[in-house]
Amino acid sequence: MTIGVDLMDTAGNIEHQQVHIWGVTKGTPLTTYAMRGERNRGVTCINGAVAQLVTVGDIDIITTFARVTNAEAKT
Repeated sequence: MTIGVDLMDTAGNIEHQQVHIWGVTKGTPLTTYAMRGERNRGVTCINGAVAQLVTVGDIDIITTFARVTNAEAKT
């Protein structure tokens, strides 16, 4: 998935980080990785074979996860 670099920076994502995409429109769950896109474009793009599962205008939730200790989670 290509994500604009400004969006990645705002969300604290890094390139090649695993991302989960939950399709609100179609209910399709996807797992892929993030690639840096152009700055100041506000564009996200699904690439490769999973692109067949989404359509322009679909509403999707993009999520990432981190494994932390209980102490780290409290801060």
